[in-house]
Amino acid sequence: MSDPSDSQKFLKLKEGNYPPWAGEMSAFLRTRRVWRVVTGDEQMPPKTDKADHLAWQEKCDLAAGYLFLAIEDSQKVHVRGLEEDPVAMWKALKEVHMQQKPAARFNAYEDLFNIVKKDDESLPAIAARVEKAMHSIKDLRPSTFTLQELDDDLACMALIRNHPPEQYASFRSSLLLLPNISLSVLKDALQAEENNHCPSAAASIAMATSSSSKRQRPKC
Repeated sequence: MSDPSDSQKFLKLKEGNYPPWAGEMSAFLRTRRVWRVVTGDEQMPPKTDKADHLAWQEKCDLAAGYLFLAIEDSQKVHVRGLEEDPVAMWKALKEVHMQQKPAARFNAYEDLFNIVKKDDESLPAIAARVEKAMHSIKDLRPSTFTLQELDDDLACMALIRNHPPEQYASFRSSLLLLPNISLSVLKDALQAEENNHCPSAAASIAMATSSSSKRQRPKC
């Protein structure tokens, strides 16, 4: 059996590269014959079967070591305290990086919409980039995701992208923190934001009246 000093021939996990990393990592763990331990398919044998139990513990140690060495230092905070449980480590990393929430999907849509052919890029290469972006979007959808929800997502995305980022940066950021965003919720939020940016009619009249009074006030 290989030991954890075997180096992975792919990029470590960092912010933004979970989908490709997960594919590479699962393949690597399969080659080391510890993938079924990580998925939980290979259960712990009874302690009475000392040889099998010891072999399973060694597999757990290997899997946990491989996982810990395959993530950047900035990501290790997500698995602190789980270093002896590769199942929990894998689950924790997936939950952090594959949050099936509107914010994550909107970022994935943004990546898809921003794909532009490079001067030296072939058509098959750009097609591969589009397919990769679509895979990321699909990974971020819950299993119950419907066509109506997709329509809602796209409408929300169009509304969010339509506002100047330099003027509405904080507003966009606050929206993307919401656990759920629907078109009706977004429209209400946009109306509230519009009211915050534009003074009310009463306030406008009051300001105009005040300015007029100052201009007409006789000099002493």
